[in-house]
Amino acid sequence: MNFRKQTMRGLMLLGVVAITISPAVQAGNCRQGKGKRAQCQGQGQATRNGQPGAACCGNLEAPGTLSEEETRGLTFMLQEERLAHEVYVWMYETWGHRIFDNISAAESRHMAALSGLVETYGVDVADADEAGIFANADLQALYNQLIEQGEESLAAALRAGALVEEVDIEDLLEQIDNTDNVGVKQVYENLLQASHRHLRAFVRQLDAQEVTYQPQHLDAETYQAILNGGNGNRGRNGKQTRTRPGQRTKPRLTPGARRPARETQT
Repeated sequence: MNFRKQTMRGLMLLGVVAITISPAVQAGNCRQGKGKRAQCQGQGQATRNGQPGAACCGNLEAPGTLSEEETRGLTFMLQEERLAHEVYVWMYETWGHRIFDNISAAESRHMAALSGLVETYGVDVADADEAGIFANADLQALYNQLIEQGEESLAAALRAGALVEEVDIEDLLEQIDNTDNVGVKQVYENLLQASHRHLRAFVRQLDAQEVTYQPQHLDAETYQAILNGGNGNRGRNGKQTRTRPGQRTKPRLTPGARRPARETQT
């Protein structure tokens, strides 16, 4: 099965899931500590083999409304998760490395969680239907860059995967700061933790090939904290605190606008 057919088949399956499972259940499935599992199960949320799924947003029974900024952020993050999924599917078909297969499956679950929020809040997502094609010009450029890089070698494909996760982390941090909606914030927080795990996984694979990954978007302190299993430089109130004393503050970006990535160094 070629890349486009496999990806479209996966997206059609996600569409069926979105129709047949309530948004609160979709976004409420989570893989966290025992206390959170008990809480989710106590709310009657769907489980798999007695355990919640991978992404979690909490209870969305009374969702309220989203601001224009929150709506833009949600639609952008859904498209970005689709980009990650399609890049990893392509990488797996090209190189056959299991990490791409595993993480592409995780990205499918992330898309399902975000799709649940989209349905819950009645958000209209204007995106292309064809695999590898994106309505957002910046995401299209990023996709093309990642595919071109991934063609070079397995190591280059692994570096591209790490870059995807960096970008995802950066954008999720921004969206977490941009929303006051508890349910939406919970989804983003859980996707953020997943991106931390994915970044660590890619870096481990690169280390096994004696390739040192240099972060392209995250500052060195945040990157090292993630590798050490932490949450990066975030204060107790959950706000983003990535800038060190004396370091120039990075400009805030709007969804879809990003700095061009520096060339990855080995």
